[in-house]
Amino acid sequence: MSDIEMINSFINKKQHQADSINVLNSVQSIIESQQINTIKKEDWFSFLNLSGHPDFLLKLPDFDTRNLWAECVFKIIQHTEFSLKDLFDQRVKELGDHVLFQDMSSNPPAFWSYTQINRMVRELASVFHSTIPDNPRVAIYSDNSVISASCDLACLFYDIFDTPVSTHFKTNSIVPIFDSVGINIAVCDTPERLEILKEVQKSVKQKFKIYVLDSEINIDSDIKFIGNLTTLLDPREVEKILSKRKRKPINEVATTMFTSGSTGVPKGVSFSIYNLISKRFARHAALPKVGKKEVLLCFLPLFHTFGRYLEMLGTIYWRGTYTFTGNASTDTLLSLFPIVNPTAFISVPIRWQQLHDRIHDKLVKQPDDTNKEIIIKETLGSRLYWGLSAAGYLDSKTF
Repeated sequence: MSDIEMINSFINKKQHQADSINVLNSVQSIIESQQINTIKKEDWFSFLNLSGHPDFLLKLPDFDTRNLWAECVFKIIQHTEFSLKDLFDQRVKELGDHVLFQDMSSNPPAFWSYTQINRMVRELASVFHSTIPDNPRVAIYSDNSVISASCDLACLFYDIFDTPVSTHFKTNSIVPIFDSVGINIAVCDTPERLEILKEVQKSVKQKFKIYVLDSEINIDSDIKFIGNLTTLLDPREVEKILSKRKRKPINEVATTMFTSGSTGVPKGVSFSIYNLISKRFARHAALPKVGKKEVLLCFLPLFHTFGRYLEMLGTIYWRGTYTFTGNASTDTLLSLFPIVNPTAFISVPIRWQQLHDRIHDKLVKQPDDTNKEIIIKETLGSRLYWGLSAAGYLDSKTF
């Protein structure tokens, strides 16, 4: 069987997953022989979709082979301009009614499927493109929520530059951010943040349109609740607006994230879509077991790289469910573990230490013959099998 026949057989699901190494060798051969153009773009997309799965990766024998897979994937992404939108389209087609976002801050909890989020994201992107047809540049000044996350995805999927702004930033920090990246649209979620944006408006070089994400906020006539605008758009109008947008190459800057820095002056780090999409595949090469019915319990802010990229985009890549905790207090977070029953948790060290201490406190109150496994599962749920701690030291015994 030729290399091209091997790949075609794989993407048509005729090649058994046990032959992962043979498929990878054929892909490597085609790339190295500069025959990458002999495979159609949509077929390369299928390869990315099918090989980015534990069933494929776990049949590669070792880290070096998975690293080779990642290097091949990077070249395919660059060649085909495979984007975050392309990835999400695959997930919507495959998962449809599977829950992408679950919001535990509402009572009862709210659940949003991949299909529903796709519809919302397209509507939001249409609003942004309609507001500034030439070059919308969006700032998201909001706590984590389904609507703020969807605004971010709308920008990342539909060629709109955006920056998530730390909710700890005030006027003196936000003005230089807006000026440096040319923000012309800003969204916010509370009356307090709306007032800050009004103050920012007085000092920036370029005026910007303000949208609020909560219908309960009292607004002036020139400020709109974004939900009122999305409901006015029918699917045909959304398609018309989005089809006319200017497409940007995946190696162009798509988003900038700012930190306060050691001096207190905001410092930005810019990312292209290629940076974001390639990192998802690279992360999977390092964690090949991940990707089956994942549920992440998430409290890190979406203006945090781990919260935005590893948790939110990682959830989409891994075909999983992202859980909004709402209140990020220790008590709320610990109470949600047995309810949400997550498979993964990504956090700063103090949260892992608090989980460890909670389990320890329960164990010391139990008789010596108590089954420790039962106490652990009562605290963490029964499915937690991987996690990550960052931004500080954590004793390996605690983790």
